[in-house]
Amino acid sequence: MSEQASSYFMANLSPSSENPSPLIEGLKVIRTFHHPAGRGDRDGPCRRTSHESTPPCVIRSRWLEKVDLWAWVQHEITFATTEIVYGLANPYRHSKVDAGFWGFSEGTLPLLMPGIFPMIFAQRALAGRETVIKGMDNYFVCEGYLEGPSLVKTRYLTLKNHALDSDLARFECVNGIAILANTVPTAFWTIFHIFSDPGVLQEVRNHVEAITIIKTMPNGKVRKIDLSRLKDGPILFSAIQEALRVRATGSGPRLVMEDVRVGENQYLLKKDSAVIIAHKALHSDREAWGETAETFITDRFCGRASQQAYRGFGGGANHCLGRSFAMGEIAALVAMMVMRFDLIPTMGNSKAWGEPGQDLSNMALQIAPPKKHVVVDVSPRPDLGGVSWEFVV
Repeated sequence: MSEQASSYFMANLSPSSENPSPLIEGLKVIRTFHHPAGRGDRDGPCRRTSHESTPPCVIRSRWLEKVDLWAWVQHEITFATTEIVYGLANPYRHSKVDAGFWGFSEGTLPLLMPGIFPMIFAQRALAGRETVIKGMDNYFVCEGYLEGPSLVKTRYLTLKNHALDSDLARFECVNGIAILANTVPTAFWTIFHIFSDPGVLQEVRNHVEAITIIKTMPNGKVRKIDLSRLKDGPILFSAIQEALRVRATGSGPRLVMEDVRVGENQYLLKKDSAVIIAHKALHSDREAWGETAETFITDRFCGRASQQAYRGFGGGANHCLGRSFAMGEIAALVAMMVMRFDLIPTMGNSKAWGEPGQDLSNMALQIAPPKKHVVVDVSPRPDLGGVSWEFVV
C-alpha cells in the first residue's frame, strides 16, 4: 500500500490509544451489515442468487464421473460468495482472478519472509496476488462497486478519501482471505462427513425434506427449499460446527492486557505478551467434550455444547464477523446437494470413503484442506428425476 494508506489503516491500533482506530471502526461497520438487525442488504444473498445458487456443473442433473470434490467445492463457493460480495461486475468471474487468489491464499506465509526470499519461495503467491489486485483495481476504476451490494459500496466511499484505488484493490485482495479461505474447507469437510455416513445423510435429508415445498407447474414439478427454515432442525448447522471442531488446525492469538495468573499451576502471563491458543488442543480436550472428543458426532451441537472450549469462529472481540453468512451459505449448499445427489467415492479401487488426512502446510488457515484427493461420482437421485429445484426465502 501507499505510505498514506498504510498510515491511515494502522493508526490508533494500540489498546491504550484514546482515539478511534479507522480499521476497528471499519470492522464495526462490517459487523452491522452482517447482523440480522443491521443495515445490510434486505434482499439477502440467497434471495439475490436463488436460481444461481445451485452449482452450475450439476444443474443438468446428470451423472458426473471422477469429480475432484475439493476443487469443485472450492470453485463453487468462490463463485457464489464473490457474486454476493461484489455484484454484477464481480472480478472473480474471470478464471485468472479465481486461480490467482487461490495461488496467493495458499502461499501467504512465505510472503512474510524478509528481503528477496518471497521472490524465491513464493513466486506463485506473488503472481496470484498481483492478478487479483489488477482485477480489483479495474473493478474500482470502472465503478463496478456502484452495481454491487451496499457493503462494498459503503466501504469504498468511506475509504476513498484516505487511499488510492490501487490501495483499496490491495485491501480487497486480502479481504478475499476473510470471505473464502476458511469457508471452502469448512464446506468440504461438512459435505465429506455427511455423505460418508449413510445414517447422517438420511437424517439431514429428512430435515431438508420437511422444509421443502412441492409445487406442480405447467412444465412439471418444482421442489423449493425454504432457506428461512433451515434452522428448524438443528442437525445441519450442528454438522457444520462439528466439522469446524474436529478439523480445526489453526490458532488464536490474544494480547495480555494486564498481569494475570491462569490454570492450576498459576502460570504468570505478563502484560503486553502474546498468548497463542491452539484450537486443536481446545477442540480435543476430553474434559470439555468427553470420551468422544476426537470423534465426529453430527448432533453434538444440537443440545448444550461447550462454548468455552469451542473456537470454530474465534471468540470475544475477534469473533468472525461473517460467521452467520458463512454458516447460511454452507447450509444452503449442503441442503441442495443432499436432496439432489448421491456422491459415490472412487478413490483407487475402493468404493468406500477413506480418510484423506489434512494438508497442514498452510499454517494461516483455521481449518486445513484434505491432504489426498477425494474423487467422487456424482449421481442424481433416481427417485427425484425430472424435478426442478429452487431456493426460496
